[in-house]
Amino acid sequence: MSLAPHGDLATKEDSLVGEEAALSYVADHSIWLLIHLGTIVAGLIWLGALVALAGTLTRGSARATGRFLVPSAIVGVVFVVFDYGVDGYALKVLADEWANATGPEREALQRIAETGLWLLNGTFHSEIVVFYGLTMLLAGLAVALDGRFPRWFGVAGAVAGAAVLVNGLLAFAGLELGPAGGTDQLVFVMILPLEALWLMVLGILMWRHSSR
Repeated sequence: MSLAPHGDLATKEDSLVGEEAALSYVADHSIWLLIHLGTIVAGLIWLGALVALAGTLTRGSARATGRFLVPSAIVGVVFVVFDYGVDGYALKVLADEWANATGPEREALQRIAETGLWLLNGTFHSEIVVFYGLTMLLAGLAVALDGRFPRWFGVAGAVAGAAVLVNGLLAFAGLELGPAGGTDQLVFVMILPLEALWLMVLGILMWRHSSR
């Protein structure tokens, strides 16, 4: 589940102690679906940029890395679409129904939400590991190995991807480097915006190189 636009919601701890708070939070946000649709579109744009990068790689090691980059990006964006689609639409519908329900029906919807939050916790961290972690690590390595762009720039992208990858793998292992949900917040508030900026700069560099 997305953290940056609407807060720390999709953690394992939320599903254990805060289904009611989570449902109330979602029900109160009228643009919940719009935010998630925007994130899906952004993920597809990232995919297009990464496929375009892979198509321009010519040197042996960079080209070999690109062969892994595209499948990783495709699998990653599938997680993005599924996670933000379910989170954005299904959870919003569930939250709205829960807000208007009473008695046993409200309790039943809350139990469904608990199961859903556990499911989204898994898809969320899969998205982090594959798309924002492994895929960006491969993209950074490909740029560093290609030789057309500054090597340090490629290394910076690879380091960012590696940091996200480690965060996701730690989450799967049930380990936290700080307070519960803190590392997820670090990824979404700091590292992912840097990855987005890195891709924008890469696009400018690719455009300048093609115009020579």
